[in-house]
Amino acid sequence: MKQFFLLMNFAGILMLAGCSKDAPTGTPPFEPPPTLSGTWVGTVSGNSMGMQLNDLHDGTISGTGSFYGWSVLVNGTTKYPKLEFTFTTPGIMPAHFEGSLVEKDSMVGLFNYTGLSNEATFLHRVK
Repeated sequence: MKQFFLLMNFAGILMLAGCSKDAPTGTPPFEPPPTLSGTWVGTVSGNSMGMQLNDLHDGTISGTGSFYGWSVLVNGTTKYPKLEFTFTTPGIMPAHFEGSLVEKDSMVGLFNYTGLSNEATFLHRVK
């Protein structure tokens, strides 16, 4: 019985240690938030995707890009590390990406477009 209580005390100490203010929170560890300006590439459902982004440093993103062979305008918002982009081109339904910056040069998220629902998408910055 004494061993059981020792084991429970040890488990409680481990749990409290995991709740410290320095415990990981899932937010990338870069301060200040990096700019998103630059060229980003990746794939969506096996099709190439690219964006040339301009980070306006006020929570808004603008730029141009291409996916499925179409040239698109990119507009978005960021509340670090969260990102949202809308891709528009005349005569085509808009597409939407919602994700997070996971490294200074990498973002992951979900892409939605006609026929694609929450398609996992990974993009990286080209240097």
